[in-house]
Amino acid sequence: MRILVLFMFIVAFKTTVLAQGVDSLFKVARNYAFNGKPELARSICFDILKTSPDYSDVKLLIGRTYSWYGMRDSARYMFNDVLRKDSLNAEAWAALADVEYWDDKPETALFAANKGLEIDPKDQPLLVKKINALADLKRFEEAEVALRELKKLDTSLVLYKPLANKLYRLQAKSHFSVGASFDYFANNVYSEPFFHYQFVQWGFKAPKNTFIIRMNFNQRFGSSGAQPEIDWYKSLKRRMYLYINYGYTTFDLFPIHRVGLELHKNLPRSYEVSAGFRLLDFGPGSNVMIYTGSVTKYKGNYAFIARTFITPDDETNSFSRSLLISIRRYTLDEDNFLGIVTGAGYSPDQRTWQTSNNNNDGSRDKLLFLQAYRAGWIYSFTHNFKHLWTIEFDYRYQELPFNTSEFTHTIGMSLSYRIRY
Repeated sequence: MRILVLFMFIVAFKTTVLAQGVDSLFKVARNYAFNGKPELARSICFDILKTSPDYSDVKLLIGRTYSWYGMRDSARYMFNDVLRKDSLNAEAWAALADVEYWDDKPETALFAANKGLEIDPKDQPLLVKKINALADLKRFEEAEVALRELKKLDTSLVLYKPLANKLYRLQAKSHFSVGASFDYFANNVYSEPFFHYQFVQWGFKAPKNTFIIRMNFNQRFGSSGAQPEIDWYKSLKRRMYLYINYGYTTFDLFPIHRVGLELHKNLPRSYEVSAGFRLLDFGPGSNVMIYTGSVTKYKGNYAFIARTFITPDDETNSFSRSLLISIRRYTLDEDNFLGIVTGAGYSPDQRTWQTSNNNNDGSRDKLLFLQAYRAGWIYSFTHNFKHLWTIEFDYRYQELPFNTSEFTHTIGMSLSYRIRY
């Protein structure tokens, strides 16, 4: 009898020590996973499973690291393996909802979120996943019902506010915007140191399409002008969309024609990339083709954005380059953020030009080849989800188009307002 008791004590003791060791290893694996070392985390997790093959938290961590880095099928395998053995594991349903949502399968994501909510109806993260899936499916009435449930539970409204804003934004069919800006040129380089720009625009949504019609206004060099243009955002499959732009005018203060085309693609690991071109036609012999691309990395509440413009120069068989780097910190959602911008070179997306088509010195298209350096900040915020305000400040140090041996300082400010309805 004593031998049996001793044997049972030894087995229990070894099991306890082993369990403590496994848990310690799991903490190490979690630390690696959440600090950008998924391969190392998975290696430790697979070692743990050799000893504890039914450790569901370990399998979920492996699946999470797969889903974060775009290996969706591998992630599904791990989550479904947990659910086969424990269909009441709400965390596994939540993880599966995430991977399906990220893989552009909102219907399947909604099924997983609902299964998790059957187990725990007050799970706030699962409610968030359900609302996001319903929003993607455009089932807005159901999403509003779930949102009201979330509001009862989320007393601080930290989760509720961005989702309420998102639903309002998605259901709004149109918007109207106005904005104004000025650039001040120091050192008396121009007889009129202030350049002014304003715009008025109207945008509306159609299935898988968004259209924006804009009228631009400029005042400088003692004259004024306007240019209408249209933006078209076309949603494509597999998390891609296409941007198309066209503008035309007979006024001297703008390019006669401006054309833009750019393809955007969402990638795993919270990246977005784009590639395209801008074509500016200033008149006979003054067509400028600019190639552009961007890379965006989302990390937590931050977005890190790099965009370049490359402009070939046929006269010198060379090309100019510009680079803009932006960092944004989101406070609520994509409409509410504080950002900083820095870079070198000119952007063809600017609607203000320091010359006119009346000049015969060719400076109107040579602006894109001048040296320029800039830094600034941008602040965007909403009020009652319906009203959006954006304030920008910009400082530039740049060559003069009529005398490239001289530089000047420029300060710019802008304010815009948008109402959705």
